[in-house]
Amino acid sequence: MSSIVARIKGDKAIIRSGRAGRVSFAMTDDDWVILASLTEPTHLSQLPMRVVQRCLHLYKAGYLYTDPKGWVVVSLHGRRELGRIKGTK
Repeated sequence: MSSIVARIKGDKAIIRSGRAGRVSFAMTDDDWVILASLTEPTHLSQLPMRVVQRCLHLYKAGYLYTDPKGWVVVSLHGRRELGRIKGTK
């Protein structure tokens, strides 16, 4: 399970480190906006390329899941974190 390593206050990024061999991942404000917009299943072809690229990182960090046909939605972990962030603002 990931643990919060540091919270950067300047751009409100959360840096997480996972299991050994995984790269740290920093959640930016844009990532939270992407997560909030994906509460309903959305096909990757309907999203701008920049968002699709961030979705790959969010998927690797466990915030999203996809199906074989290209539909993407926020995972349970992503929903919990999104709720936690919304509750602190």
